[in-house]
Amino acid sequence: MRLEIIAERDPNFDEPIELNMVWNPPGMSSQSEATIPKGTTNVFYQLNAGGGAETRTWKIAVLGHAKVDGGELYVSTQLTPIEVAPPFVSGKIETAWLNPGKSAELTVNLKQLKPFDGKATIRLVGLPENISVADCEITSADQEVVFNFRQTKNASPAPIKIFSVP
Repeated sequence: MRLEIIAERDPNFDEPIELNMVWNPPGMSSQSEATIPKGTTNVFYQLNAGGGAETRTWKIAVLGHAKVDGGELYVSTQLTPIEVAPPFVSGKIETAWLNPGKSAELTVNLKQLKPFDGKATIRLVGLPENISVADCEITSADQEVVFNFRQTKNASPAPIKIFSVP
């Protein structure tokens, strides 16, 4: 999930604020750090729960620090509950090959685990930086989703194999 973090800034303070989680509950991970840029008040922070994460409510907190008057000032959010829930859907990625300068399709076979209303967004992460792919939307009735992806102009000359890790 994307956790939005909003800073309540003093009117005279405009410096960047570095953020990181105080701790990650078992089976959860988060991006190593995020920055609220100078002149803004919010940033989105990525949290992930793996298959081994215990389904329950945990308390999390985010630590922020910034340069203030020649030193570092540290502040923390209050403990905030976050619920780790069972997944709504699981997927199996089929093997796909992408040749330089070409586009390709990557099929993900879906298994619906819990019905949900509306649409959900599926995003591929961890791809090489020279691959571009758009997010896809699914409903609880979908049995597969197809991603269309391509390599950028800076692609290496070797084909890339995209596959699921068991």
